[in-house]
Amino acid sequence: MACWRGSVVSQHRFGFWPEWVTSKGLDCLGRALETLYLNYISQTGAAGDLIDLTWFDRAVEASPRSYLAHDLLGWGWYKNQEVSRAKSCFETALSFNDKGVGALSGLMWCAVAEKNGTEPWHMLWQRPG
Repeated sequence: MACWRGSVVSQHRFGFWPEWVTSKGLDCLGRALETLYLNYISQTGAAGDLIDLTWFDRAVEASPRSYLAHDLLGWGWYKNQEVSRAKSCFETALSFNDKGVGALSGLMWCAVAEKNGTEPWHMLWQRPG
């Protein structure tokens, strides 16, 4: 994880991959995750209201190399039924962590939404590792 402390950047191992995220990025990620969860559990979210992706976009802007930021933005786009945008975010997330289960799952759900039953399996078998 890259943490901004003044002008010094330090990298720490976070989970099983290096997660490059600033403290501002972490704050935005937390707010985006809260937005997503509140939408899922609220009556308005169930009724199909779109999620405001402001915090999701800010997380990516603050930490453009963050797997978590791109993965979460992908889920926001998916919830808003913007499958092609979601797919692009999941692919970007996987470029930072090729074993990211959340993004792989997102790509599979995008394929289901596109009614493409074979695409996710080809993607899984072609991935290194």
